[in-house]
Amino acid sequence: MQGAKLSDQDMEIDQQQISLNKLYGRDSQLKELIDVCIRTRSVCPPELALVSGCSGSGKTSLVRTAADRLSKYGFFFLSGKFDQLQHAEPLSAIKTAFNQYFFNISKSDDERINTTRSSILETAGDCVGVLTACFPGLENIIGGHCTNPTQVGLEETQHRFEYAFRSMVKAIATPSNPVVLFLDDLHWADAYSLHLLTVLATDAYSLHLLTVLATDREIKNFLFIGCLRDDEVGISHPLAVTLRGIQNRHTVVTKITVANIDREEINALISETFHFPASITISLTDIVYQKTKGNALCITQFLQSLHDGGLLQWSSVSNSWEIQIQSIEAEYVPDDAVRMFKSKILQLPVKTQLALKLMSCVGSSCSEYTLLLFLEEKITINIEEEGMAKRTDKQGQRSEMLLFLNLAIHEGLVKKEGINYNFIHDQVQHAAYLLIPKEEKHLWHLRVGYNIWLNVPEKDEDKVIFIAVDQMNHGMSLIESEDKKIRLAKLNLRAGVKAMSLSTFSSCASYFLGCHQLSQKTKK
Repeated sequence: MQGAKLSDQDMEIDQQQISLNKLYGRDSQLKELIDVCIRTRSVCPPELALVSGCSGSGKTSLVRTAADRLSKYGFFFLSGKFDQLQHAEPLSAIKTAFNQYFFNISKSDDERINTTRSSILETAGDCVGVLTACFPGLENIIGGHCTNPTQVGLEETQHRFEYAFRSMVKAIATPSNPVVLFLDDLHWADAYSLHLLTVLATDAYSLHLLTVLATDREIKNFLFIGCLRDDEVGISHPLAVTLRGIQNRHTVVTKITVANIDREEINALISETFHFPASITISLTDIVYQKTKGNALCITQFLQSLHDGGLLQWSSVSNSWEIQIQSIEAEYVPDDAVRMFKSKILQLPVKTQLALKLMSCVGSSCSEYTLLLFLEEKITINIEEEGMAKRTDKQGQRSEMLLFLNLAIHEGLVKKEGINYNFIHDQVQHAAYLLIPKEEKHLWHLRVGYNIWLNVPEKDEDKVIFIAVDQMNHGMSLIESEDKKIRLAKLNLRAGVKAMSLSTFSSCASYFLGCHQLSQKTKK
């Protein structure tokens, strides 16, 4: 099967990567989501938009397409992603979203920086110091214009942080620049993130940060979008409970469902991507649908695997795509995306596989700064051979590992977005994580945590305390040295105190429990 002849100017497809930048079968959902976003320009109170569907159905792509279309009209899209492995780290996705926003603002012109600084200082007042502890990126905007907050009781600490957070959102959300906060994989949100979002959604301080954001009637020009797998959120799930609380306070909640793609849309996708008349792509469409069940992620990966395997190739001789339909029909396709990605990862160089497995230990996303702290070519099996004191920098070796990780970017498994490296989908992260033998997983987490803490400069320790301690706690059962147990217990105590200062009391309790457990295991 050969496609229509194309000129060089018509050739829009990378000969190494098949990029499906257009959405198919999502017109009504995209229109509904854009309409919700546009309403944020009015003086209406905050709204929620929930995008649900199974894994790989294209929920994130739908939101990002809406963001691309609206960003040129002054909309600020802040995005973060919750992760199953980062569940203990408080506010992980919210911190990522706002820190990336402040990073982008710091790179803009002086007028934008000064306007943002003045608005936040005016609305948050003396509470700005509370915010910089949670959002270090804000320091690049505020500079030396904040003071350390005074010590108060636990309840007042929580109220003060929630007030400051609400004030910050009010300051940056305006009719000319509405703010859309997009949080992916909401079903994995930690308890305090749900609380803080509730505070933005209601007038009450004592409700859950999802509820804060979604129901605060004083906040204007703000929209919260959450993506979730509805098959993982039962009636008693914390997210379901939180959403019922928000709806009970009469907040407008728009629910958008993203299903698998039907045959007709798959046929349009194949026809337009490979420049075939739609009338002759039906046989290929039937094969793709049969093997992927219309799952958007599986379709993309299946077509890419055909290209990689030489069954779907661009011919410079015929100036068209050549498709070996009979061979494709016989092609084995793993029954889920995770197996597809595992197979693809195993075809990469060993060091690229290692970099992906290390990155998978911390979740689906990681800042480049943190990544450089723990990327290391060797995972030492004997964890007792190194202490937890600072050691000589290995920047050269870690930079080399970053080059191997960049190969994963070229292969379409990882993408660099601003200051973060992200797996293109949490199924890729899951596939890489499954490649670590089950009996070694605790060891890998422990080593990642050790490397982060051993390599971070003292001045930056507070920036990585949660992720470092979380990783080491995964492997605390492997620690035999009394001194190392005591050191990790002290780090848990330090992380607990910091979590308390951020009013994230459930995480605070988790770290204090880790401190207690480690202390009980020592003889000193």
